[in-house]
Order: sequence, then C-alpha cells, then structure tokens
Amino acid sequence: MKRRAKWIVGLLLALILVVPAFFALLIWRDFHASRIRQEGEAVSAIAQFHQRFNAGEFDKICNDVSRPRSGQTSSLRLKRGK
Repeated sequence: MKRRAKWIVGLLLALILVVPAFFALLIWRDFHASRIRQEGEAVSAIAQFHQRFNAGEFDKICNDVSRPRSGQTSSLRLKRGK
C-alpha cells in the first residue's frame, strides 16, 4: 500500500472514532447543564415552599401550584387535557 493511501485510511478511521465521541460529549454537556438548571429551580421552589409554609401562607402555596410560571405548562393541566 502506498504511503498516501495509508494516511487516508488512517484519517478515515480516526474520524470514525472521533466524530461520534465528539457528539457524545456535546450531548452529555447539554444534558448535564440542563440537569443542573433543573436542580437549581427545584431547590428554589422547595425553599420558597418551606418559607411560605412556615409563614402560614397556605393560599399563596396553592396559587403557585395551580398557576404555572411563565414559559411553563402545569402538569395538572396536561393530565386533564386542558
């Protein structure tokens, strides 16, 4: 085999291994960032719940659960089909 052909085959094999690994890392990074964001929102929501629960503001807790935040859809509304 000629030297040039060996280089071409080597580069193709390297691309076959590197490209899927690169995309796997990109997918993992996006998933990881999304999960960190969701965990932060969950911690914030739980802290707000406990703050209002300790203050006895039960009406505000119920209103927050029944009314989705901006950009979100209530899971209760999705289940009911509304």
